[in-house]
Amino acid sequence: ESEATQIDNAESAEAEIQDLRVELDETLSLIAKLKNEVSHCKKSESQALEIVAKTQMQLEAANKMVESLQLEGMNASEAYRNSTLELEKSRSQVKSLEELVSKLQDDL
Repeated sequence: ESEATQIDNAESAEAEIQDLRVELDETLSLIAKLKNEVSHCKKSESQALEIVAKTQMQLEAANKMVESLQLEGMNASEAYRNSTLELEKSRSQVKSLEELVSKLQDDL
C-alpha cells in the first residue's frame, strides 16, 4: 500500500475511534441517567408501598370503628326498646292504680 493510503486509513481509523469514544460517552451518560431513574423509581415505589401500608392500617381501624359504632347503635336501640316497654308497662300500672283509686274513692 502506498503511504498516502496508509495515512488515509489511519486517519479514517482515528476518526472512527473518536466517533466510538463519543458514542461510548453518550452510552455511559445514558446508563448513568437510567441508574438514577431506577433509583428514583425504587424510592418512589418504597414510599408508595409505605403509604399503602399506612392506608390499609387506617382502613382496618376505620372498619373496626364502624363495627363498634354499629354494635353501639344496636345496643342503644335495644336499650331504647326496653325503656319504651318499661314506660308502657309503667303507664299501664299507673292507669290501673288510678282506676283502683277512683273505684276506692267511689266506694267511700
